[in-house]
Amino acid sequence: MFKKLLIDTNFLILPLKIGKNLIRQIDDLLKLKYSIIVLEDSINELKYANPRFFEKLLSDNTLLDQLWPGIKIVKFNYPTGYEIDDKILTYAVENKCVVATNDTTLRARLREKGVPTIYLKHKSHLALEGNLP
Repeated sequence: MFKKLLIDTNFLILPLKIGKNLIRQIDDLLKLKYSIIVLEDSINELKYANPRFFEKLLSDNTLLDQLWPGIKIVKFNYPTGYEIDDKILTYAVENKCVVATNDTTLRARLREKGVPTIYLKHKSHLALEGNLP
């Protein structure tokens, strides 16, 4: 059973971009208790892409926790030199996660492995692709 929601880097800041709280929509899609996680590598990716925003997001973890209540940052030991998408794919398969991402390439790779995804559809609402057991 899928009980973890793995957030991709682009999804971390989505609530700020679209001005909506996404938790209720996710609850409606998943209809089960779940924990929200993000890989430490995704946090690092954000840190290098946008250092000022990163500082704001993680200052006392307040903004991050407001956007994603109870989120846990997970360290995943994966060989160096691989892209973050490879790490997300592997972690999701090994740990039976639903992945929240807007990355179409990553979504296609996850679909091939049977990993359900949540994504922003028509820039207005979230949709679930794939089957939950």
